Amino acid sequence: MWIARTGSQWRHLPDEYGKWNSVFRRYRRWVETGVFDAMLETLAEMAGRDRTADMIDSTVVRAHHCAVGIKRGLSKPGFTTTLHARCDAKGRPLGFVLTPGQAHDVQGFGPLFRMIADRVHALLADRGYDADAIRAEIALAPDDETSARAD
Repeated sequence: MWIARTGSQWRHLPDEYGKWNSVFRRYRRWVETGVFDAMLETLAEMAGRDRTADMIDSTVVRAHHCAVGIKRGLSKPGFTTTLHARCDAKGRPLGFVLTPGQAHDVQGFGPLFRMIADRVHALLADRGYDADAIRAEIALAPDDETSARAD
């Protein structure tokens, strides 16, 4: 959590958490075995899901300038990732998908839409998700799965 909160490099992890490499290896194991996905699902179940609407949006995450090896403030192709998130009507996260930074939002929609099969009354998204391919995927969903609304 400290790394996520501060955005710091693993090597700068405070000694009180243990050796940075050991903590990193444990983190990677948990990611690969789905521990974080299971925690997110459990928390979502415990909180109770608001099915009145789901929201989908994305943001671009850039690598720290130290990781890129170029002067600060410049951008280099290949060092960005797009994080797509799906939340319930109260803003509680339901799922995440990563795509390359140069990818259009349409590429992140399919996996997010299919990962949660619960019925919702509305699906809210910005114009980045306004595409015929998305409308076609929603139309192919089982009846009463969702009704889309463009905002």
